[in-house]
Amino acid sequence: MKSIQRCTLVSLLLVFASLHAGAAPPQPEERAVNHLVALEKQFEEAMVRGDIEFLDKLLQDDFTFTHGDGWIGGGDRFRTDDKALTLELVKHKPYAYRTPGDIQVELHDDIAITKGSYTAQLTRNGVTRRFSVNYIRVYVLRSEGWRLVSHLTVDGPHYLSQSK
Repeated sequence: MKSIQRCTLVSLLLVFASLHAGAAPPQPEERAVNHLVALEKQFEEAMVRGDIEFLDKLLQDDFTFTHGDGWIGGGDRFRTDDKALTLELVKHKPYAYRTPGDIQVELHDDIAITKGSYTAQLTRNGVTRRFSVNYIRVYVLRSEGWRLVSHLTVDGPHYLSQSK
């Protein structure tokens, strides 16, 4: 009976080892997707830290950030900030947090489209707002790596609470 148990155990170990030994290393597309998901999270963290140096390298010179409405400065719906305005806002560290939700990545050669969401808390002009948005972002692959070209808020902001 012990030899049957030993054979079963050895067989199970061999099956387990063969499953892991045959696992292929991540393919280039999978690596790119994982890298872009990580980059999305780093972007949100940099927005909170006010990390202008990181953002300056990540954002393409012709970067645009299109808002869902005028929540930042009471402007018109679909207000668009360029790279300089985005960096100016972020350097004052108005965000207490920007927590990413699910992130999906589409790859098209040297273009990547990310679809995701985040929840944030922003304080501006003495008003604190918590909100969530859904967005689409476009990245391009350059010699120095992936560069963020465009952010478009496609749903939101949805305000969660507000205080003064």
